[in-house]
Amino acid sequence: MSKLTYTPYKYWKNKTFREAAYFRPEDVRTDDARVDGILGYFENKTQGRGMPKRSDINPTEIVEYLPEIIIMTLQYDDNSTLQDMAFDLVGTKMVSFYGELTNTLLSEHPSKHIREQSLKSAQACVTSREPLIVTSETLSDKEYQLGVTVLYVPLSENGDVIDRLFTYIQVTQN
Repeated sequence: MSKLTYTPYKYWKNKTFREAAYFRPEDVRTDDARVDGILGYFENKTQGRGMPKRSDINPTEIVEYLPEIIIMTLQYDDNSTLQDMAFDLVGTKMVSFYGELTNTLLSEHPSKHIREQSLKSAQACVTSREPLIVTSETLSDKEYQLGVTVLYVPLSENGDVIDRLFTYIQVTQN
């Protein structure tokens, strides 16, 4: 994958984008208390150790975020290229938006656009080895313009291989 190009924060703030755009979370956290809350949660859990582990996540500590999170296990090929993702946990708001995905693979999702964008975004997070925000616009089934913002947080049980992604997803009607 080529070097990731981040979109200047002012474009995200003014919502003047159409295609998926990538942002450093630290550029966003001062204007988004929920992103700040999640990043702070993981910073407290890791205490400078690097990437958080799945076992660092205690659902009772993040109850307010649970409806909007998805945790995925990453599947790599023999060359360590991300090939697919298994949905381990899908929050109730995300089920309403994407459909029931728990215990399925991304490759089974009916939307080609969602499959391709999700895999591309996950690969960008894996490559950068740090949290990443991806935002884009889409049309709902009822033709409403929706904004989708995803905070990706890489998880690693051994501190090296990123084996899961924690995602927090905000869907807004524009």
